[in-house]
Amino acid sequence: MRDFLGFGETLLDHADPRAGSTGSRDLYARHRAMRERLRAAQRQGRMAVLDIGSFKICCAIIEFDGDIASPRVLGVAQVRSRGVRAGVIVDMAEAEQAIRQVVAQTERAAGVRVYHALATLTGGFPRSQTAAAEVAVSEGGRVTEADVVHALRACKIPSSGPAETAEARTTLHAQPVSWTLDGEHGLRDPKGLSGRRLGVDLHILTVAESAMRNVATALLSADLEPVGVVSTAYASALSCLMGDEQDHGAACIDLGGGASAVSLFLRGRLVFADLVRLGGEHVTLDVSRGFGFDFDAAERLKILEGSAIALGSSMRGAIGVGPSQALDSDLRGYGAPAPTHRTPSRSDLVAVIRPRIEEILELARDRLEQAGFAYLPTRRAVLCGGAAQMPGVLETAQRVLGRDVRIGRPKQFRGLAPDFAGAPFAALTGLMVYAANPPEEVWDLSRPVRPRATSLSGRMWRWIRDSW
Repeated sequence: MRDFLGFGETLLDHADPRAGSTGSRDLYARHRAMRERLRAAQRQGRMAVLDIGSFKICCAIIEFDGDIASPRVLGVAQVRSRGVRAGVIVDMAEAEQAIRQVVAQTERAAGVRVYHALATLTGGFPRSQTAAAEVAVSEGGRVTEADVVHALRACKIPSSGPAETAEARTTLHAQPVSWTLDGEHGLRDPKGLSGRRLGVDLHILTVAESAMRNVATALLSADLEPVGVVSTAYASALSCLMGDEQDHGAACIDLGGGASAVSLFLRGRLVFADLVRLGGEHVTLDVSRGFGFDFDAAERLKILEGSAIALGSSMRGAIGVGPSQALDSDLRGYGAPAPTHRTPSRSDLVAVIRPRIEEILELARDRLEQAGFAYLPTRRAVLCGGAAQMPGVLETAQRVLGRDVRIGRPKQFRGLAPDFAGAPFAALTGLMVYAANPPEEVWDLSRPVRPRATSLSGRMWRWIRDSW
C-alpha cells in the first residue's frame, strides 16, 4: 500500500542519491509515478475529480475528447460530507461511503464508469517553505536543462523527520517560482540565456503525511485509483484567479465549510498556501448556539436570512413572523424547537454572524501578511467558497483586507451545469484546470533534488519585494 500511494519512509534524506541513498530518489520516483498515472488517465480519455470538503463532497467526471486542454464535463454531483473535519478525513468508513455515494451519482448522471480520480486536500496543516540555490553555469555560458537541474539539486529542501512520529510530513507541491541569472531577477525560464551564475527560488508546500495518505486510502477503498492530490488552496486559485492576477500577484481565499484555504500567486506560480481552521460551519454553529436551533435549522436560517452587514431599516423586523414567510415552519421541519422564544430579528442575526466572518478574514489577512502580501503592487484578493456568497461578506472583506477584493468566478467547462459553476465549486473546477494542464513541478524534471532543511522565514518577503 505504501509504495502504491507514493509516499516514502521519509520526505527526503541528506545523502547524495548517487551514493546509494534511497529517500530522495524514492520521493522523486513516487511523485513521478503519480504524474505518469495522471497522464495515463488523460490518454485513456476519462477521470473523476473529487473535492473532498468538510461540508460537501463534489465529484465531476471529465472526458478528454481529442483536446486535453479543454475537457468536457459528462456528469457532476454532490453529497453532504461525512467523515471529514477541518479538511482532513477523521472517519475512514464514513468518508469512503460518502465518496462511493457521490461517485455513483456522478456515474449515473454521466452514463459511464470511472476508475481514476484526482482529489483535493484542504487540511493536513499545510506549510509553505522556500529553498534557494545559486550555481555556476556550465562551460559555454548558455543555460541548459542540465544547469536547471543542477540548480534545483542544490536547493535546500525541508526534511520531514521520522515517518513514525506524529510530525511526519510529505511534499504536496514543489515548484520553481523564480530564476536569476547574474543577479537579474524574475526570469521564468532561463534556458538558452547566457550568463555565469544561475539562481533559483523554489516553493515547497508540505502537509502531514497521514492526511495525504488518508485521501489516497479513501479513494482506493472506493475502488478509484489515485492519480494525484492537489491542495484545495491551489485548486481554487487556479480556477478563480485570472491570468493577469496570477502574473502580477493576487491572493485567493476559499471560505469553505470547516476551514478556509488561503493562497498567494505571483508570476504565474503558487508562492504561498496556508489554512485558517474556521469556515462557514462555524458561523452556523454560532447561529445555532445563539438562537437555540439545531445545526440544520441554523444552516437554513443562515442561508435564507444571513448577512455580515446591516442592510437598512429592514434589519429591525423579526424573521419569519408574517404569514407570507414560512420560515418558522421550515425551521421546525429541520428539527428546530417550536418558536416559544423570541424570534430573532435580522439585526440579531447580523450581530452573531459578523464577528465570526471578521475573525476568519482577519486570520486570513494575517497569514497573507506573513507571506509578503503587503509587497504586492495591487494587493488584490479574490474570494470563493460557499460562505463568500453571503450578503455583506464582500464588503467586510474589502474593509478587513484593505484593498481591491472581488468574488471569484470559476473557469467554465463544456457540459458543466450552471448550478455547479459558482464560487462554492471553485476547488472542483480548479481540479479540472489542473487535470487538463498539470502545472510544472520538480517531478517533471529529469533528476531528483538534493535536500537540506530550511524554512520560510523572511525569504518570501524579500523575494516578493525584489520581484517588483
